[in-house]
Amino acid sequence: MKLFVTVLLAVSITSGIAQNPYRRDDTGHFIVEVGSELPSFQFVTLSGDTLDSDVLRGQTCIVQFVASWCPYSQGQMLAIEDLIWKKYKNKKDIFIVAFSEDFAQDTANFRLENAKKGISYSLSFDVNELIFKQFATSKASIPRIIISDKNGTIVALEDEFYRKSFRRIRKKIKQLLE
Repeated sequence: MKLFVTVLLAVSITSGIAQNPYRRDDTGHFIVEVGSELPSFQFVTLSGDTLDSDVLRGQTCIVQFVASWCPYSQGQMLAIEDLIWKKYKNKKDIFIVAFSEDFAQDTANFRLENAKKGISYSLSFDVNELIFKQFATSKASIPRIIISDKNGTIVALEDEFYRKSFRRIRKKIKQLLE
């Protein structure tokens, strides 16, 4: 009887992990730290602008890693649009970019979903995780946010989307911009 219960429990736990694509991976973490310099990277926005991290200097910057299949990412993007971007977008010293970690076949869905939702800050693809891997280990979870100040210094790191973490993000942005 004990063996049957143990096997059943092991199968249940394993099945739960396989069915939950949003679970946290305990081995995934940031490889940058608060106080370090924003890594160098280049990207093309969905609107076709080619930018690099040097352009972000002189601005408060939110770098976000998301995916269309992740409900936490989508919720975070809507919250950033409504509670941060709409409030501060007329200031010349803020830049927000969300990098999609979608699979190549999902990029059209990412464009469509965010257009429908009215996400108006900069979006880009990072399908091969070349930018992501400059900030976090390859097994790290999303959504993930990095905030840098006008000098290009990382001032905040968030690897979750809960009310508490989003309050910290909003507070940090307010400190940097007001």
